[in-house]
Formats: sequence, structure tokens, C-alpha cells
Amino acid sequence: MLNEFPQIESRVEEYTRYYPFLALFVYLSQPRNLTYQRGAFITNTKLLSTKAFMTDSKDRKTGYIGASNDVLEGLISNLIEKRFVSAEVVDEELQTVREEIEESANTVIETAEPLSPEQAELRLEPYNAQYEKLGNDMKNKCSWEELMGRLLANDGRYLGLAEGLNEGGILFGVDVDGNPLFADDGLEPILTGMKYGETRNRVLFEHDGAKMIKINGKKVRTGYVMFPYSGTYNKSPEMIMFESFTGRPLIKSPKGDEWRSSWLESGACPSLPRDASFEPAYGTVRVNEAYAPVYNSKRGVRRLLRVKKIRTTQEQCEGDYQAKQK
Repeated sequence: MLNEFPQIESRVEEYTRYYPFLALFVYLSQPRNLTYQRGAFITNTKLLSTKAFMTDSKDRKTGYIGASNDVLEGLISNLIEKRFVSAEVVDEELQTVREEIEESANTVIETAEPLSPEQAELRLEPYNAQYEKLGNDMKNKCSWEELMGRLLANDGRYLGLAEGLNEGGILFGVDVDGNPLFADDGLEPILTGMKYGETRNRVLFEHDGAKMIKINGKKVRTGYVMFPYSGTYNKSPEMIMFESFTGRPLIKSPKGDEWRSSWLESGACPSLPRDASFEPAYGTVRVNEAYAPVYNSKRGVRRLLRVKKIRTTQEQCEGDYQAKQK
């Protein structure tokens, strides 16, 4: 059964260098249908410090570290029922397990198919050209070599996210923390005609065409966010950088003669979220209040991607191991 999931098998090899005696033990204890349905394979970092590797059988390039609540409960009940471990030990470890899962819920594991140098060079070429247009102050915060490493880390996870932006995305700046910034390219907003909450969920949590993934009851983030605003009605540094780099408003109608709007990040449940509205009379974007329950066919969103340094599975595994030795 395990051979059906080569990505998972390679991750198991990595983890069992530290915890060889538990890999098969937990594998034999888990519900069989779970492996067929989700491609989940669970290993242990101690006893119940679980890491579940999930992959869609139709697309083995994607995986996430963590474990769903159903996986945990099923694993625990199986272990106790088979008398592999006592309920007392489970109780002692369970809180640690859940804390580790929460920390790792947004961590992406390495994929099974690394890019060849030729593929990497071809796919990085448009972003390299955009990087060269950035100011030296931004380049000093993040070199091209550093950016390239982040895009290619975990077999191109961030590169895939950048390419998944509208029109292949655009690299337009670097934030104060040295994180390169990508956004949807094009004039108009995407994901139009939805209320604020619906739009935010689509941007932050819906993968691969409106598919939501939950780990331990928590929704896994896509990697994309919405543009923020500053103060009460001010443009954020990210908005200013985008407009400066592109030479156009954050959002705009094709001919500049119609109103357009993009929702801005305003928290999970705001009464008056902000939007960036293009006003034809002024030819610019202004930050305004809008009603969360109201939708408009001309309002959508421009997604933002911060390319942060992420730990590989190897680094996370070693970090967990070292922490447990202290």
C-alpha cells in the first residue's frame, strides 16, 4: 500500500532516521481506508507527536505537514485498543501533539519531483527580469540568489504559488522584513461579485479550485493573502510599492472610465472592512469603508504573496529532534 505513494515513502525514510521503531508500528495501527482515500501516512517523532503527510492521489506534487482531528482520534483509539500504548501515556502526550500540529499547519513539505536546472531557469526568467527593475534599497534587503532559493525551496512550492497568480504574477517589491512581494498581474480584480468573508476565505483557504483543507480542525492557508491597508484610510506600503512599480493604480477598469474595487485585509469578522476603490473622476485608488455583507460585480480582490523563508522537512525534523534532547 505504501508503494502507491512515493512522495510519502521518501518522507518516511527521512523521519525514521530518528524514529525507526515507530514508522511501521503506527502504519499498521491506522485505519486502512484513510490511506486509500487521502494518501495519509503517519510517523512518530516521540510516541504520539504525529506528523501526517497528505497528498492528493491525482496530484502528488502537493503535501502538508500536520494531522486532522479525525486522524488523531482514529490513531489514538487504535493504539489503545491494540494495547500498543496506555491511555495514560496518550493523555500526557496529547497536548504536545496538538501544539506541534498547530505550529506546522502552514508548513509545506518538500514535493517528490524536484525541478531540473533547465526547468528552474526557464520558469525563473520572467521574475529575474522583474527583480532587476527593483530599486537597490529593495535588492539590498533580499538578493536574487536568496529569492531564487526561496522560490525553489521545497521543490518550487513558492514558485508554483507565484505562477498561480493571475497572468503568472508580478514581482513588485520587498517588504520591511526582506520578503519579496508578488501579486496578481493585470488591471482588474479577480474573484469578483462576492462578499468580504467569501472573498477572504477564497484567497486564504481555498486550494485548487475551491478545495479547503483542514488539519486538526484548522483550515490550512493557501499561501496567498489580501493587500493590507494602513491607519484608517491610508494605503499600505505594499499598495504604494505595487503602484510605484507598475505605474498604475492597484485596481482599475480597462479604459479607466468605470469604478472598480478590491477588498483589503480587514480581519476575520469586520463590520466595516476596507476596500481599495478606483474612482474614474480622480484616476486613483482610495481606501474606503464597505459593508461586509454587500457584494458588487465590479469588486473583487488582488492577491498578495509574501515569499518567506520556509523550513524544509529536514530542518523541521532536525529542529524537533534537537528540542526533544534538551
